[in-house]
Amino acid sequence: MKGIFTMVVLVLFICSSCNVGNFQGQMDTPLEYSQYTAPVINDYEYEQLISFLYEAEIMMRKPIEDATMNDDGIKIFSNPIKTKHDLFLYYQTYLSNELADTMSRKLSDLSKSRDYEYLAVSNDDIEWFSIHDADRDSIKVIQHTTVQSVVEMNVKTDPNTRIQYTVMKDGLGENPKIVQKTVLYN
Repeated sequence: MKGIFTMVVLVLFICSSCNVGNFQGQMDTPLEYSQYTAPVINDYEYEQLISFLYEAEIMMRKPIEDATMNDDGIKIFSNPIKTKHDLFLYYQTYLSNELADTMSRKLSDLSKSRDYEYLAVSNDDIEWFSIHDADRDSIKVIQHTTVQSVVEMNVKTDPNTRIQYTVMKDGLGENPKIVQKTVLYN
């Protein structure tokens, strides 16, 4: 009887010790971020996300639309954008650092610019598809968590062309930034 009692206690001890998590209270699995997931995006979050994308695209085009011609016939960005770094800081409001850097490099022409006087606009084609060109009914949030959302849509003029935005936020679900924008031509 004493042997059976010892075996039962040993089995219970082994079983209970296997269920103890790590002592720091952290999860050691890829599901660590499951606490941020929201199974369905509610209407308020959807409107906030879509409004952010519309506003971000308007603000991304604003420096180009506000550009003027100087006395030398060079198209330049309006004040306060006088350097590529100023343009980078402007885009950093809505874009990740990498996208802000890419936009500031592609849209500026340093060969025609004068240091700290003005920044020239690139002569390259600077038109791009955006959420403004999308069919409103095709805009869908395909992934949504507190910290990341993925939005896809079709272009109105060509339903075979799709746009996808990836938006990331801080740990509290605030301060959204576009970290990736992809245009897929089928």
